[in-house]
Amino acid sequence: MDFNGQKCPACGRSFDQDDDIVVCPVCGTPQHRSCWDERGECVNAARHAEGYVWQPETPEYSAEPHTEEQTQDSQNTQICPVCGSENEPNSLSCTNCGAPLTAGGAQPFNPFFKAGEAGNPFLYGVTLDPESEIDGAKVKDIACTVQSASARYIPKFKAMAEKKKKISFNWAAFFFSPYWLFYRKLWQAGLIFMGLMLAVALPFTSKVEAFTTAYQAYSEAIYTSSQADVAAALEKVMSAMIPILPMLGIQIVLHIVAGFIANPLYKRSVTAKVQKLRAAFPDDRAFEAVTMRRGGTSILLAFASYIGYYIIYNLLLYAAELLIK
Repeated sequence: MDFNGQKCPACGRSFDQDDDIVVCPVCGTPQHRSCWDERGECVNAARHAEGYVWQPETPEYSAEPHTEEQTQDSQNTQICPVCGSENEPNSLSCTNCGAPLTAGGAQPFNPFFKAGEAGNPFLYGVTLDPESEIDGAKVKDIACTVQSASARYIPKFKAMAEKKKKISFNWAAFFFSPYWLFYRKLWQAGLIFMGLMLAVALPFTSKVEAFTTAYQAYSEAIYTSSQADVAAALEKVMSAMIPILPMLGIQIVLHIVAGFIANPLYKRSVTAKVQKLRAAFPDDRAFEAVTMRRGGTSILLAFASYIGYYIIYNLLLYAAELLIK
């Protein structure tokens, strides 16, 4: 579906080819994904109760699908049910707007796509059969829940479920845990890893401070002292580093563990969430609306966990100093 020339009702900016657009499954209002995320709901949510249906500003645009008879105009062409363009009879998607096509009719409209994205009939770039299942959850439902980077995660989930790939390593979780866990809304695992990181860091606080002091003295000596003084300062840095090596080693091990368990843990969390939400919201539109809020990622949660880690660290350090005194 091509929204070029239409304006986002949330921010007033016109849509272009590179915009990430979300269409409300209730009223059909298109809006930037960032605008949706900022509000947490459709900009016209207050009008849903009155049966509001979005209409385009330009008369050339057709928001309503054509009838099934119009979909296949002749033996030689397929008519797109969204924009009305003619396509080759065996085309899977419209060459003009990217809407999915099948011979004899159109597939349901996918509300999650980027403007100008063509040739992909499935959610978020996932090329697996959307009706296939992974641990009892349909691929299309998992894509709605994972949202960002679905094309990367869902094939891994499928391989793990079919035992084709027993080991799966997540580099983002390795480098950024525990914050990656919060980013993917795995807050329980995130809290556990945060607790472990704090438990490792606190006993080495004084040793880390000694290393920091020695390194600062070495940095200053490079510019202000003789070569002999610089060598002596460097020796102090190396001596101060040795006591913190166990802490660094344990932290690296924790990050490696996070990298190995991240994908299996995320798969289990997503499939469980899909099954729970599907049981509560069997209607496709209601399911997509609720997963848009409860699924996906949260930069805010990741940032809050980052700030929270250092707040808790300093509070525990202050409490320990009070107990020692």
